[in-house]
Amino acid sequence: MSPAEDFEEIRMIADAVCDENVSPEQLSRLESLLSTDQARKFYLDYVGMHARMKSESKPGIEVIMRRLQIDELIVRPAGSGGSGQPPSSDIDNSGEPKRISVEVNRKKHYLLYLIAIPILVILAYMIGKDKGLESGKKIATVLSGSVSSKYHGLMKSDLIQDIYISEEETLIKLASGNLIKFSVGSKFELKPNNEISFQTGKLTQETSAGKNLTVVTKSYTLESNSSPFTIDLINSQVITTDSISILKPTAWKPRHYWNFDGTDDRVLDLAGNAHGIPGASVKKTIGLLGKGSYSFNNLKTDFIDVGSGGGTALATGSFSVTDGVTIEALLKTDWAGSRLDYDEIFRKDQDGNLRMLLSFQNDLPNNSNPTVPKVEPGPTLSFGLYLVGQGYHELEIPLDGKNGRPTLKQLKNETKTHVVACYDTKSGKKCLYLNGMLMASHQYPPGTKMLSGGPGKATIGNSPNGYNEAFRGIIDEVAFYDFSLSPFMVNYHLKMINDGKSYFGSTSMQKLPDELTIKLPKNSKVPISLDTGLPE
Repeated sequence: MSPAEDFEEIRMIADAVCDENVSPEQLSRLESLLSTDQARKFYLDYVGMHARMKSESKPGIEVIMRRLQIDELIVRPAGSGGSGQPPSSDIDNSGEPKRISVEVNRKKHYLLYLIAIPILVILAYMIGKDKGLESGKKIATVLSGSVSSKYHGLMKSDLIQDIYISEEETLIKLASGNLIKFSVGSKFELKPNNEISFQTGKLTQETSAGKNLTVVTKSYTLESNSSPFTIDLINSQVITTDSISILKPTAWKPRHYWNFDGTDDRVLDLAGNAHGIPGASVKKTIGLLGKGSYSFNNLKTDFIDVGSGGGTALATGSFSVTDGVTIEALLKTDWAGSRLDYDEIFRKDQDGNLRMLLSFQNDLPNNSNPTVPKVEPGPTLSFGLYLVGQGYHELEIPLDGKNGRPTLKQLKNETKTHVVACYDTKSGKKCLYLNGMLMASHQYPPGTKMLSGGPGKATIGNSPNGYNEAFRGIIDEVAFYDFSLSPFMVNYHLKMINDGKSYFGSTSMQKLPDELTIKLPKNSKVPISLDTGLPE
């Protein structure tokens, strides 16, 4: 059969539309008939042809269906061209369009309206539906329970690509064979290629049929690796079974990252634009990880100036963070540990009380430095921040060999030491790690904001204030984050170091990977941050 015979009723109503004698009942019937792509295409083609036949030999109008992100209907003077400009014959010598006087009688206007309005109604219907609904291809079946959707209402059988809410505990079977159970009130979108966009609730893959399932949430993507698992967004956790699932967090990149492996005279920032300028006496040397690092010899000109991060006022620039911070470095220290001797690893200063530092220190007893909590005088590793309502405080690890802490001598004997300093605004917890072990922490009121950044300089291996607080030893792999690394991620980075990879699991030291992939442990409940998507 020809298309005209297949859609005979549509053709008859279209003729009535174009002949200006269509009834409201026919328009209502037309809307119900245009439920498939084929029917809509036939109607649009037929009405477009009819409009041309009704017009003059040199048509005064044209109807165009342009395929963009959505369907666009254009009704315009014929010959005006795809660019939206008048034809060249309608442009005067000055380059401006000529004024054209066109008289169209009321009857022609009415004809155009009758043609255009049903088309616009159809297009609104098409645009209003999710673009995945156009094919109407079944991609899942409800085995028990029920779901509802904006466009289809309550559904208890076949499902197509759409956004659904589970009205009760619901078990569905994907076209791939995967069995997925959703808790009451779960909101999810079914997508092709065995993918689910999961927004709220609890999802459990009960059986996989040997097919990998991809679940995308706001803060991470999880690949099931053909194994059962549970994503619980209510309690912010992933529950794994006897196989490894792959987690891909959305927020994992540092704001700045200097791995010192470049060969230029500048120290490249692989994550941002705070490229560094080495001081006159700092020396390039073999990397603790990768090809290169820098050697510092306690000289005033031993430093790497990484600038202000674009800060022009207090609490501005790329070193300005409020929700959390992490400073991470790999180093080999030869610090003497003498009184009033400072070896800076990283310091952002000249911003008043908003300074931020990670350094080895040995202050005099009763020194005015605001250490919280207080520690006995002696060699320490110190992490200083300004907290709103608290002021500037320093958290310190006494290098005294007590309670599992190393002595300075033990640190100096290590070939390399992984140092991580963190503060998380949400929890209010401030932490210092050495080689993956939490060595010092302090609890502030949850939600206590930090302030940092401004026009002052940041330096690696010395103070930006012109003092001789230069590091003695080797510094490598310095990273600055605008969030707090969790204990899981601190140890993940340490494992990558021990495997000879970057913090982020890459063997290439020339750039950051496009994504971070984390293998979650088997048979575990893994808390996941809903802010970053990182395991906690």
